[in-house]
Amino acid sequence: MQRSFRFKALFASFIVLGMTTARSAAAISGDDGVTGKARFLPGKQTSETIAARQHFFGIDNVNPRTGAVRTDRVIMSWMGVSTFAASFNGHVVMLDGYLAYGRNGTWGSSKEYIGTSPEEYAAINPEVYLFGHGHSDHMGHLPIILGLLPSLPMFGVEEHCNDIKAAMAPAAVNCTPIIPAGAPFGTEAAIPANLIPGVELRAVKHPHSAAPTDRINDPPFSTEQAVVRPCLSYSLYPPDGTEPTPFGGPTSGVLSMSWQFKIGDFALGWADTTGDISGDRPVQGLGTGAEVPPVYATWPHTNVLFGSIAVSPRRVFNQQIAAIEPQIFIPIHHDPCAFDVKRELDDQMKTLPNALKPTVWYISDPGDYARPIVFDPKSAGWK
Repeated sequence: MQRSFRFKALFASFIVLGMTTARSAAAISGDDGVTGKARFLPGKQTSETIAARQHFFGIDNVNPRTGAVRTDRVIMSWMGVSTFAASFNGHVVMLDGYLAYGRNGTWGSSKEYIGTSPEEYAAINPEVYLFGHGHSDHMGHLPIILGLLPSLPMFGVEEHCNDIKAAMAPAAVNCTPIIPAGAPFGTEAAIPANLIPGVELRAVKHPHSAAPTDRINDPPFSTEQAVVRPCLSYSLYPPDGTEPTPFGGPTSGVLSMSWQFKIGDFALGWADTTGDISGDRPVQGLGTGAEVPPVYATWPHTNVLFGSIAVSPRRVFNQQIAAIEPQIFIPIHHDPCAFDVKRELDDQMKTLPNALKPTVWYISDPGDYARPIVFDPKSAGWK
């Protein structure tokens, strides 16, 4: 589909702000350090929450006295892999629950590399946690988070809820299934009304990524997960032995959801893993993946897509772009040393028809960790 972009308005609406940390107090007024156009939700957060929100969402997007986040912006702050601290209409949300560091493996570096911790992530005091899927590199630090936020409302497939309830037993867990156990690909979530006030939410059960069957003729992107190679995060920021062991859901690991968040004419998509939706890689009991594109076709147009490029063959990226047709694509799940993958993504973009090519906003570690990505949902550029 050919799209006509209003580039000046579009680029003005997408602002990447620097990493900031501050603790300050001021009245809500024209000189409180926040633009006069900002609007905030009522209530007052703790000093720890104010500091954490300023770190992740930007010092000029958070009221320094109350900790409220601007209601006129959508903000995404990357914690590595596919995890984001997010704010929609001022409502703070967790998308996945693993921060990109560990004692070994793909993210085998210290928390100094990412510059934050599960405890600081929990300190944003979210209203909701949304599951992408249940592998340890997506929900790995969720037990730590729930130890600090035991009543945190969570939403995912029934198996996500079952796994985290078992992990936290005998403590009670506030997890609501929005897709029933055993549901096939293409099942849409039954999302409670007003889950995030002022935001239309959609979610669909989606295939998890799968390695190519022919790595020569159908290769994956060379993310560290797919192609192990030297990476400075390992040598410059080696683990110090204090890294927590991440938790992975034994029954829900591969069960994945793709989400859309819509405010007015602006819609943002988040897919923390991307599997084959052509119908060529069936999964027993779940379907072929071809059930998903017809669902996307019924959704409103997605302006910005945060999409995983890990593990699956590169042609799966093309499938995702063709099915969703985003204006802007932001790759995720490509760290550590994500910069090494940019050349491959640029080359893969050239294989798309011009009418389908999104604008690519490339984020890379560690500089884009905990750096707010800010959108104005009312910009004319989204229409």
